[in-house]
Amino acid sequence: MGLVDKERHSKWVYYKITNKGKKVLENLETLILIMGSVFALIGLWIYYIFKQIKYQAREVVLSKTVVERGIYTTYKGSTTFQKEPLFLIFLIISTFLIIFIVYLVYKIIRR
Repeated sequence: MGLVDKERHSKWVYYKITNKGKKVLENLETLILIMGSVFALIGLWIYYIFKQIKYQAREVVLSKTVVERGIYTTYKGSTTFQKEPLFLIFLIISTFLIIFIVYLVYKIIRR
């Protein structure tokens, strides 16, 4: 495939990576970083959503009204997440992960 060169010196064989092989490895490393970041982002939000669902279920059992406990705020019939510190932390981490993913994709495309 042209990824390595082979040189024979008597009974020894030396293998050397080619420029094509280096590019493949660099792209592979970047793709692994992208996939790891995507999985971290997905895992982060799944954890947060399940934590919210668990918290809401506990509050419903304890108080019978989720709205009074401040988990959800209702504005003209629509329900949204309240801006709590944990949500903001998750939002900041997610933003950094998305910026990192975009940078890595740009790095691959630029090559």
